[in-house]
Amino acid sequence: MSEFESSNLQLSGNTSSVPSNRLSLYEQYGSMAYGIILQIVPQKQMAQEIMVDLFDSLTTNPCVESKVSVSICIIRKAREKALFYKEKFDVGLSSIQQFGLVSEIEQSKIIFDLSFRQGKTVDFIAEKLNIPKAKVYKAISEYFKTFRQS
Repeated sequence: MSEFESSNLQLSGNTSSVPSNRLSLYEQYGSMAYGIILQIVPQKQMAQEIMVDLFDSLTTNPCVESKVSVSICIIRKAREKALFYKEKFDVGLSSIQQFGLVSEIEQSKIIFDLSFRQGKTVDFIAEKLNIPKAKVYKAISEYFKTFRQS
């Protein structure tokens, strides 16, 4: 079977020649999914995390058995994941915008949430909050102390 015939089968939705394991799905459709994700979430590091989540999770398995083409299914799943992460990311930014308006204990909680619950790096937090990295580390340490006492 020629490469052209193979691609026509995949576009027509015939999944008999579509690879079923995640690695081969990633190799074949990863760059397309990454492009979709980058359009929604323009941060490269976050887009890569979304890619890993997309192909690591079981959400790509229904694409292999789907009646629509695998590429359309992966586009839909990539968009769905990217929108989910974008919404999660925007929540973090709203807490950043309120950062200067809250008490020091609440600031420590915001920094802890950004770091551990949302997976932001210390560099990212320091840059977005316009504070030195040492203050970020100190805030995380202070939050641990207050968390242990409660």
